[in-house]
Amino acid sequence: MATCEILVVDDDPDLSAVLADFAESMGVHVLRAANGQQALDLLDDHQPSVVLIDLFMPVMGGIELLRAIKRSPTWGAIPCVIMTGANDQMVGVKEDVSVLYKPFDIDAVADILKQYCSPTPRA
Repeated sequence: MATCEILVVDDDPDLSAVLADFAESMGVHVLRAANGQQALDLLDDHQPSVVLIDLFMPVMGGIELLRAIKRSPTWGAIPCVIMTGANDQMVGVKEDVSVLYKPFDIDAVADILKQYCSPTPRA
């Protein structure tokens, strides 16, 4: 389906693995981080097409990571999507990003991948 790289930032290894497996089955390369600081370290060497960010994580949470990405001249243009089980309907509006509410339907993930990943060139 796509040629791109995404970054999944979530401290839940099971959810991270499911997302990675699904994205990879669609031809997407996946980077994974368990917290915001690990994500920033990965961003030093990678420019993913989109970053999926869990809201609540140890070390550095999702909002702090999102704000660090948005204010960076290097990473500021990378689209971000918040993933959360929190029932705060305003989180996406406040941060001006899309939100995937957990538990989410895998079709919602597919829609995000289709939105941010370019089609694979045909031979």
